[in-house]
Amino acid sequence: MRFGGEGEREYGTVSVSRIASREDIARYIVRAERQSGGWLCYADDVAAEGDFFEILLALTELSCSERLCIAEELPWLCGKREFEERAESFFRSAVYGGELSVMLCTYRSVREVEEAFELMHKSFCRLEQEGREISGYLARGVMIDSPIALLEMQRLPRVDFICLDFDRLCERLLGFPVEELARDERMTETLCGFWEEIQKACFLHSKVELRALSGRLFSSELFCDWADFMGIREIYVPKQSANEKNT
Repeated sequence: MRFGGEGEREYGTVSVSRIASREDIARYIVRAERQSGGWLCYADDVAAEGDFFEILLALTELSCSERLCIAEELPWLCGKREFEERAESFFRSAVYGGELSVMLCTYRSVREVEEAFELMHKSFCRLEQEGREISGYLARGVMIDSPIALLEMQRLPRVDFICLDFDRLCERLLGFPVEELARDERMTETLCGFWEEIQKACFLHSKVELRALSGRLFSSELFCDWADFMGIREIYVPKQSANEKNT
């Protein structure tokens, strides 16, 4: 069984962006090379290279018209003060080109997401009162990588996009490594049925942009069919997987 039939193993106009390592960030900052294609960077990796705002600004400028997403931990993990300072950097950097977005991850409840967005809003208002140059068009989203978060998704605050960690969700749903999921027809049938129900219940009439993250399952027929079925608009993959797709 596949999602409504046999899908072609191509992604068409879907954006396939790379997950940048700390070494990738350092190399591009030092060489000042313009980024070709979209990137997903983790905020801690950006912070590790120096002043967070300066490094983020450099990445934004190097990304030019490409999409740049920063995965940010919630205040309970990175600290409230640091979260607010980084939020200010996001709004300030978004002015200087590119398609910058912020994706919240590592949350344990819907309330934590609400609190994080409230802190971001306060940071925006504070900068606005100070007369700083900021952008109000910063796309905000959340990463969903657990079955509970998936089922509570409709209780989330308003977001611009949702990113589904396909590999981790499938592993946690069935309790088996992804390598077994892709080649076991029975588990594939179970997964297809589950995602069809989720699509009807949560996504059928939703206008929220859907993104996905996948590493080991990225090249599988299962993932290709699922991405097409769900209407995924951007896929984040490790650099090696992205290079394999483009060769």
